[in-house]
Amino acid sequence: MGTLVFLTWYYPIGLDSNAGWTGATAERGALTWLFIQQFMLFMTSIASVCIALSDSAEMAAEFANLLLIMCLLFCG
Repeated sequence: MGTLVFLTWYYPIGLDSNAGWTGATAERGALTWLFIQQFMLFMTSIASVCIALSDSAEMAAEFANLLLIMCLLFCG
């Protein structure tokens, strides 16, 4: 899923051409891909914690969505 997110976000908006003058295009792309993969693993573990702590699936989903929104609002 992280690779799909990377491919549909990184290349269509032109982030691959930002590092063209420095010659670090491949390095930046690989680092961005790794960051997205790490974020996906982090959110998976947060969702697992929410499921383990909650009594119902609905409450776990609401709590996981709240934590995702807070994570995105406060930049990590």
